[in-house]
Amino acid sequence: MEEAEAIILASELKEDLVLLDEMINRADFWISKNLYSAVLKDNREL
Repeated sequence: MEEAEAIILASELKEDLVLLDEMINRADFWISKNLYSAVLKDNREL
């Protein structure tokens, strides 16, 4: 593999990792928000 190919692959991998990180952050926010809502609902029912 040439150096230029390796640089391109590394750049593409970095972009994929950034997208994956964004997806994980969104999922974490969604889970946290829904857990908080569920806890509030449980507390109101007690």
